[in-house]
Amino acid sequence: MRHIPNLLSTFRLLATPLLLYLAWQRQEDWWLILLVCSLLSDVADGYIARLCNVSTPLGARLDSLGDMATYFTVPVCAWLLYPHLIIQERLFVLLVVLAYSAPVIASLVKFKQVMSYHTISAKIAAVVMSVSVLIAFTTNITWPFRIAVVLQLFVAYEYFMITRKLKQPQSNIKSLFHL
Repeated sequence: MRHIPNLLSTFRLLATPLLLYLAWQRQEDWWLILLVCSLLSDVADGYIARLCNVSTPLGARLDSLGDMATYFTVPVCAWLLYPHLIIQERLFVLLVVLAYSAPVIASLVKFKQVMSYHTISAKIAAVVMSVSVLIAFTTNITWPFRIAVVLQLFVAYEYFMITRKLKQPQSNIKSLFHL
């Protein structure tokens, strides 16, 4: 059981090239299935790690790398599969890409590594974003995505503040308040 969380995070890393390939080949159904599996594995890895008390710095980093790989791959795939949505929601797409990218860059600048904070707000935002993106891709309803972007902007602010306050890298911080 102790290796399952890391295997799930590794699955997400390995799934990203296949997500890109499926989008490039316009295999929308298979792409959506793999995306859902990837998103579910993100929920499962942290849950299993906490349940089995096997949370490790390596696991936190793998999870963050799996998250980043997925989060930066989805917009590219969405452009290939749903360009009309990307054009229609371009401001919110730009905001969410910035909200994901800027805290990563801040962490790289300050600590020379990617942060693995896994705050409560980030977990909530990940679920809301995942559901809203799936709704947008399958129904063209985008208002949940816009709400998710606002939530992600809050997460970015919290990550910036955590990075600013930390003297050295630290993983698994519940919130700025808990810091």
